[in-house]
Formats: sequence, structure tokens, C-alpha cells
Amino acid sequence: DEVRTTAVEVAKIGNKNAYSDAASAEYLANAAYESAQENIEINVKTLASLKSD
Repeated sequence: DEVRTTAVEVAKIGNKNAYSDAASAEYLANAAYESAQENIEINVKTLASLKSD
């Protein structure tokens, strides 16, 4: 989340020619965060089912 926030702040104050780079960084950080969250949720469910066996 910190990466996403930083990318947005850099886009506001940074080089206007690099705005799309900062926006891309924000999108990629968001995708990484969402993917990791999904992976954790799946793994927790798997671990819970193994524990009950």
C-alpha cells in the first residue's frame, strides 16, 4: 500500500513527462497487492482444511 501511495505522490510532484511511469508503478503495485491478498486467502483456506483432517 505504501508503494501505491508513494507512486501517486511522486506523480503529483515529479517530472510531468514521467507521469505515465508513476501511474504504471501504481497499477503494478496494486496488481501485486491484490494477487498476494488472493494467494493468502486461498492458502489460509487450504491450511484450515488440512488442519481439520
